[in-house]
Amino acid sequence: MSVRSAPQKSKKFIVACVAATLFIGALAFVLLSGPRPSSQLVAEFELEHAEFKSYISKFSKSYSDSDHALRFSIFRQNAAYVRKINSLNTSFTLALNKFADLSVEEFQSKYLGTKVSQGLRSESKKVHQIFPTSKDWVSLGHVSPVKDQGYCGSCWAFSAVGALESIYSIKKNKMLDLSEQQLVDCSKPYGNMGCDGGIMDSAFDYIKAKGIVKESKYPYKAVDGKCTKGRTSFPATYVSGYTWVKANDYNALASALNLQPVAVAVDATNWSLYSSGVFTSDWCENNLNHGVLAVGYSLDDGYFNIKNSWGQDWGENGFIRLSITPDEGTCGVQMYCLYPNL
Repeated sequence: MSVRSAPQKSKKFIVACVAATLFIGALAFVLLSGPRPSSQLVAEFELEHAEFKSYISKFSKSYSDSDHALRFSIFRQNAAYVRKINSLNTSFTLALNKFADLSVEEFQSKYLGTKVSQGLRSESKKVHQIFPTSKDWVSLGHVSPVKDQGYCGSCWAFSAVGALESIYSIKKNKMLDLSEQQLVDCSKPYGNMGCDGGIMDSAFDYIKAKGIVKESKYPYKAVDGKCTKGRTSFPATYVSGYTWVKANDYNALASALNLQPVAVAVDATNWSLYSSGVFTSDWCENNLNHGVLAVGYSLDDGYFNIKNSWGQDWGENGFIRLSITPDEGTCGVQMYCLYPNL
């Protein structure tokens, strides 16, 4: 079990504060077990336990007797972390959301599944030159509703499908709801691994060759399944290929976003408890492990708007804003960027 990452400039301070919080919790447990408990520590412990009970009710959680104590311990750590970070008045806030009972390691294993090789990161292709200072494909009506990948490392499929749904809407003026499960089950011969991870360009390779059907024809199950070829007949659409955006260049990403939403890979290790605001580069690194969809930007306000696949009850109704920075970008958002072509 580990305490999640903090920015370099304040990491020692945060770690010290969180460590102190954990020490107090441990002391409370000892005192509760002894003959003369401290009333103050008992009150703090009871308050934390009441907060946890409220959390269980709010998110309809259910634990076995053997798991309850572990979830409470992790929740207390995350609660201490949220309180400390929010006290720093950063440009974003955290919250005790549906992931607050997961350790960092559990969160990574359940929800992060994009696997980018170093060779793919270095591919740089198209650069567009002229673009406005902002673009918002959500308000223009060309971004499909936020979906929820569940306990499956299929983020790469949601990134690819979201990008295709958007360009189809832009070109055809019609929004399709396409099947992520088809990619999870059927694109393994193209290099993807279903719920164990994958990559967006391999998903586009599959769609170019086989096409993709509507969600209603091949519903999402959040588990690996056998490719059902009968369901994949009569695809709703194909792609003719995809275009790489020049890596490590925020102008290149912004200019591509002026044309259409862009599939990107990020380091989302520290995203689990994000609630609102602009997430900045000193709170994440660039070990790409999650596929998302960039759907807009504001150069004046300094952020890219990112559509995630963890449900509409996470972040800003399912979205997160990342600060615009040079080179690899916040959480590596400028390292691996591509968009599908119809």
